[in-house]
Amino acid sequence: MHVGIDDTDSWDGGCTTHFAFELLREASRRFNVRLFDYPLLTRLNPNIPWKTRGNGSVCLRVKIRSEEISDFARFLELKLKSYVQDFYDCDPAIAVLRGRPSDDLRSFYEKALTRLVTLREALELARRHDVKVIAPRVGMGLIGSLAAIGSLMCGDHTYEVIAYRRPGAKRLVDEDSVWRMEFTTWPYTFNNVDPEKGRVLITPRGGDPVLYGIRGESPEAVLSASSIVKTYCEPLGFMVFRSNQGTDCHYLELRDAQDVQPYSSIMLRGEVASNPTVIRGGHVIFKVAFKGLEVWCAAYRPSGEVKRAAQKLVVGDVVEVYGGVRRFPGSDALSLNLEKMAVLRASSQVLEKNPRCPTCGKTLKSLGRKGGLKCTGCGFRTHLSYKIEVKLGRGEIEGIYLPPSRSMRHLAKPFRRYGLEKTGAYEFTEVDVRRVIAGER
Repeated sequence: MHVGIDDTDSWDGGCTTHFAFELLREASRRFNVRLFDYPLLTRLNPNIPWKTRGNGSVCLRVKIRSEEISDFARFLELKLKSYVQDFYDCDPAIAVLRGRPSDDLRSFYEKALTRLVTLREALELARRHDVKVIAPRVGMGLIGSLAAIGSLMCGDHTYEVIAYRRPGAKRLVDEDSVWRMEFTTWPYTFNNVDPEKGRVLITPRGGDPVLYGIRGESPEAVLSASSIVKTYCEPLGFMVFRSNQGTDCHYLELRDAQDVQPYSSIMLRGEVASNPTVIRGGHVIFKVAFKGLEVWCAAYRPSGEVKRAAQKLVVGDVVEVYGGVRRFPGSDALSLNLEKMAVLRASSQVLEKNPRCPTCGKTLKSLGRKGGLKCTGCGFRTHLSYKIEVKLGRGEIEGIYLPPSRSMRHLAKPFRRYGLEKTGAYEFTEVDVRRVIAGER
């Protein structure tokens, strides 16, 4: 069985991963539940405007005795109602699928990563594949629940161990231990700290029950990292997730200009069509020509190196731009909010300069209205006034530019992961529930 869960989080508290932690912890005591994969933490399209926080959903892939199925379904329903009863700004849903997820569910996941998906699409998919839907309200969470079921069947993935705090407990983490963990586990964990600001990034700031989360390349890497981190409050527990975080999987490579649609996460390749302009707030805007369409691109100040590289672009540069499509403020035109940029080819810049002195080699100075040129070094003069063209190579700006770790989205791949990507189909193997929940610190 595949149990997809989404939208149990609220701005007042709660968290979908925490609900999965509580669910699995209790289910393992009441039923003969076995996991045949790590719990999945699936991040979806980050550009959906009505998402809460990280737009994440969860799937538990479990085996359970046939005679316990109806009791297990009833348990899921009661557990969900109990968890969200005091949250009024969430619309949760659990989707339960028996058997292997179909190609339709995988395609649905891929669309939910990059596009806008409707509840009608989700309902039709659930009906078509005989998915049991548990939704105490309208059930917008069904979109994420189904997407989680269809996710992470193959390709790149990472892991995260999440520690949860007890109700009312403050987040008290020893920052020195986090920096020690960062240096000890490099490069097999990522986005733990922000070196520029000296900030710890593993602790969230909201009212949710997460104490901290550490992301890395394997369960062993994140569990080892967690054992180094010291806290001043006893965690409620831990849970290890397999995830699509840090993989860049949400960028849809466009082939056609018609595919530039609002709220999409895209990548397109084209030529810079306008010189960059710095606007109020220190943000940079420019246009990229793509398949007959000129797309506005906006590099916002928090994007750091992305913004600084955007300022150096000139018309004719070939770039790959990555980000989310939005309406340009005050206009019907679409703009791409940059999350990443690659300068593939920087065009040469042609400048006009005064010629050099034929005697000593210094650059000649203009004599102004009198006309002619003069060398301030040896005194050479000429009555001629002319310029020479000089081509300047700009190859030094070619390369990939990412925002600082503090500004990265969950799905964005940091430089540390380049070369560590996983490929091919994922092999499902049974995982000890005690290891997943307790983390065996």
